[in-house]
Amino acid sequence: MKTISYEYDGPFLVLVIGRDTPDDVEWAGFLRAVRSFAIEGAPAGRYRVLVWSGGGAPSSKQRTDLTDVIKPYQAQTLVAVVTGSPLARGAVTALGWFMPVFRAFGPVELPAALDWLEVRGADAVRVRALLERLRAAQTSTRATDPG
Repeated sequence: MKTISYEYDGPFLVLVIGRDTPDDVEWAGFLRAVRSFAIEGAPAGRYRVLVWSGGGAPSSKQRTDLTDVIKPYQAQTLVAVVTGSPLARGAVTALGWFMPVFRAFGPVELPAALDWLEVRGADAVRVRALLERLRAAQTSTRATDPG
């Protein structure tokens, strides 16, 4: 069963994590997608990433691997993590102290997350639709209910 779902569309990457730690094989596929996204996905070198977590989070090694992949693009990247877990939001906030591209939001703060990502108007509609499609595709957990 899938632990994550993801897709990118132009400068927007959406990742949905279920209730569990992502599977290492799936995470490796996600990292390959992030590399492709970085190379071909974003016009003008602007990357906007929306993460929706149903409670799961990457392992320490997975976080390190992701940091290594995005580090060269950090100046052009914003990442909003939406989760119902206060502990996870705290962890993302702490990560943001060292990598200010990360910011945490609660589920009811999705509009604020999109605003922080500078995703507005038709782009916001497009990203929301992508998020809803990925949440619906997430079959292994109740990823549609973060928290």
